[in-house]
Amino acid sequence: DAVNELICGDRPITPETAAALDNFLGLSALFWLRLEARYRLTLANNLEVYGHANPFDGPESEWPELPPELQPEELEPEIQATVPE
Repeated sequence: DAVNELICGDRPITPETAAALDNFLGLSALFWLRLEARYRLTLANNLEVYGHANPFDGPESEWPELPPELQPEELEPEIQATVPE
């Protein structure tokens, strides 16, 4: 199932997929492409820092803290519009 593969990170969000998600969910294609880019950068950073892409494979007590540069500064504007007050 393509959606499951996207959620699990097994399938990248391509421009075509981003356009389809934009049409279906109403969040811009640019939002989805930025999300994919952040995900790939995080994997690359984890590989460099921890020696493997997913440092959360082990027990939760051994999970590393997220470095400050990977903390989200703020929600994307498209997401902010969907968060109820």
